[in-house]
Amino acid sequence: MECNGLFSFLVVIKEAFQILPKNGKLMALVTIFSLLLTEITFAAFGFSIIGLAQDMASAAKSLVPDPSSFDPTSFDPSKLQDQLRHIQQIVAILYAVEIAFILVFLVISFITTMATILVAAVSRVGNTLSIKNLFSRVAGTWKKPFLTSIYAAIQALGLLAVPGIFAVPVFMYPNVVTVLIAVLFAAVVFLIFYLYLMVIWELAIVVSVLEEGCYGMVAMGKASELVKGQRLKGYMLNLSFLLLSLILFAIYQVIYRLKGPSSAIICGLFLVGFSYLVKILQVVAYTVLYFHCKKQHGEMPEIDIGVAKYELLPKTYT
Repeated sequence: MECNGLFSFLVVIKEAFQILPKNGKLMALVTIFSLLLTEITFAAFGFSIIGLAQDMASAAKSLVPDPSSFDPTSFDPSKLQDQLRHIQQIVAILYAVEIAFILVFLVISFITTMATILVAAVSRVGNTLSIKNLFSRVAGTWKKPFLTSIYAAIQALGLLAVPGIFAVPVFMYPNVVTVLIAVLFAAVVFLIFYLYLMVIWELAIVVSVLEEGCYGMVAMGKASELVKGQRLKGYMLNLSFLLLSLILFAIYQVIYRLKGPSSAIICGLFLVGFSYLVKILQVVAYTVLYFHCKKQHGEMPEIDIGVAKYELLPKTYT
């Protein structure tokens, strides 16, 4: 029985789970490959941060002399400058490691998203896709979803201006109650708008990957038109995946506080892996939602898979 209203998104999630076993070897290859790269990146980042943090703590401790053995006559200002310079170098390396980790993670996530959309789209109608065609399609299509992602990021940055509206009453009535109310309303309004617009952003990425010559603002406009009548499904999808992500983050924070950084890294590897599986499910779910939107508008999706062009119709057997 099909769900209606707020629970209509469960139909999409159910279809997403049904799609995963189709083209199972290819989907498993994409999942395992991206998961291993992500785990290796996370582990390298975690242990690098711990090492740099320990070096910084040691360098900072050396700045404070022992009062019992401190001799003002032997104080050398040049040594203090060297120690400060060393701390600055550690901080610079720390920022470089963080930026490198973010970039590597984004690249892995971007390529995985493209590959997952392609495999899910073909699996949705029972067709097959070879590894060669998959990599060929990803290599030849990445510019379109990349440009669409940039437009989505720009819109997301513009959305950050929304909380600024609630800063006015804080300046007019600067007290604890006003600040708490303003922060609460700003967070709620921002979250509502973010989840609302994220439906278009996620669907636009799917459109950019699957539809020829459709990217950037064109893909945004296409996604906005397609999602009419299906926006509630997308909104509830985003809300459910957001809640799941917050639960995972809360678990990680509890373990970090109880067990310390080293244990948190080991647990973090499991949580990152699980989060990545959730991300793949979300991408598959949005691919399913794309087909729902197409069906509602009476359109027949097509996808160009490098060698041949397959019309996404269900197989018929004689």
